[in-house]
Amino acid sequence: AQPSEIVSLEIRAALHAIEDIVGVTESEDILGRIFSKFCIGK
Repeated sequence: AQPSEIVSLEIRAALHAIEDIVGVTESEDILGRIFSKFCIGK
């Protein structure tokens, strides 16, 4: 891997760690929680 790719991966991992600490959630995570608790049919 190129040095810039390695730095990019490390920054992305750091961002995810910070998001976990401060409680930032992705919209997909929220939707997953909603649909896992409720049966929504057509």
